[in-house]
Amino acid sequence: MIKDTIIKKPYLILIGDMGYFECVLSDIKLIHKKTEEIEFTDFDITEDIDQEVLITYSFPDIPRYGFLVTLMIIAENEFRNICKTLDILEEYPVKWNQISGNAFEKLLIFAEKFSELNIDVDKNTRDRIRGLIETRNCIVHSNSYIPDYRKQTIVRDFVNKLSGCSIEDGFIHLSYEGCFECADLIEGFVKAAYKAAMHKYPEDKDE
Repeated sequence: MIKDTIIKKPYLILIGDMGYFECVLSDIKLIHKKTEEIEFTDFDITEDIDQEVLITYSFPDIPRYGFLVTLMIIAENEFRNICKTLDILEEYPVKWNQISGNAFEKLLIFAEKFSELNIDVDKNTRDRIRGLIETRNCIVHSNSYIPDYRKQTIVRDFVNKLSGCSIEDGFIHLSYEGCFECADLIEGFVKAAYKAAMHKYPEDKDE
């Protein structure tokens, strides 16, 4: 049923998926904004520990890391979703899991090589997304500690160009503004990919 709908009404499916992506992205931005407004009592070693007191300096770093990781989960889901839709329409010679590389690179292969889409995003933006992906990986696999991460040059370059972000004692420190900058980066690319697909399939087929 879903496959038949995609074949008959690809534009409708694509614009609907893009709209849903925008809604989800709006939600996580709002959650991030509200999370930043949380206030905690300063830790005093003479007082009993309760739920309102932070023992370590984990805020706001932890929720900011979480925002970035969640953002990339959403982004990679959209990368796969676009490719799956195009695959149904065009029957790619290979499947998603048969190509090596991360979800972003797979999308570029499927969309631009196989489907010949013109995703209107420049090289600098694409390189920044690659930097964002490696930064997410560093946070997840190296606890945000750059010296232990094998692609640290890419991560350093990306983080140092983000608004208000820094690297201190080898650890990544994200800013509130930097998190939203990452969201805008992903939003711009995903919407450009959807629009490129909609340009190729501008009209729905008659039922």
